[in-house]
Amino acid sequence: MGVAYVGINFYPHSKRFYNETFSLTLLPPLTAKKVGIFVDAPIEELIRTADWHQLDMIQLHGNETAAYCEQVKKYLPVIKALPGIKAKDKAILNDYDMCDYYLFDSSMGKLAGLGIAFDHTILAEYDFDKPYFLAGGLGPEFLDGNFDNTLFPGLNGLDINSKFELSPGLKDLELIASFIIKTQNQ
Repeated sequence: MGVAYVGINFYPHSKRFYNETFSLTLLPPLTAKKVGIFVDAPIEELIRTADWHQLDMIQLHGNETAAYCEQVKKYLPVIKALPGIKAKDKAILNDYDMCDYYLFDSSMGKLAGLGIAFDHTILAEYDFDKPYFLAGGLGPEFLDGNFDNTLFPGLNGLDINSKFELSPGLKDLELIASFIIKTQNQ
């Protein structure tokens, strides 16, 4: 469908948890990058899972330290998820500068993945060279007439999830296809 990244959730407490009943390597080859989503996982477990599934990238969505991110970065590119309000916090962004990307979301912990938006206008003040993904409450209507890419300096991609699901983990492919068409017309 033209998506560049596919997130696979390896957080056991998530409604979207991928139960490792078979390796993702058994699927037909994907053109999209396989991104493993982890929350405060022991690093050995993360590396073992990434190897087994031949992941392309890691998204860290918990309270991982900069030192932890540095360790993961030795194996794969890292996306560090941060609350959107941290997009203006130079100290935090500098701490995680070793990461390849940031992901700005509504919140972390129990509120993540609920389709709750944050004030995306904060990102107009983003002045780091590091590209980021925008997440948090991005629904099918997000691009309807009010999206101006110039207001999001550094934007690498949109991370869509719960508002594009029929049920947790089961994506609405028609809704996603329609959204992708909208992104191409922006």
